[in-house]
Amino acid sequence: MRLSGEYRDKGEYHKNLDKNWPYYPVYLEKMAFVKKILRDLDRKSKILDAGCGEGILVEELKKEGFDIIGLDYNYSSKYVKKGSIFDMPFKDETFDVILCLDVIEHLNFEE
Repeated sequence: MRLSGEYRDKGEYHKNLDKNWPYYPVYLEKMAFVKKILRDLDRKSKILDAGCGEGILVEELKKEGFDIIGLDYNYSSKYVKKGSIFDMPFKDETFDVILCLDVIEHLNFEE
């Protein structure tokens, strides 16, 4: 596992959620909503979670048999490939579904 950026400073904070985190209830609702949608997909669908952080969703769905991979600039693991959403290391039309959740607020105006 390689950590950089906010993960170097905060650790794996999505894996160890703080119930006092102001975004906690919204995060739980968002994750439940996204999981429901994805679980309705054909398990053969190829899914990319771009900007996935620690890959919480990726790891859970991978263990359920989904064909999913995560990509994150500041994190890598068994389930998450380190890389930029601006220079994706995948060929066009590789995925049937691409998620990009909670990413835009981390970008600057030019990006």
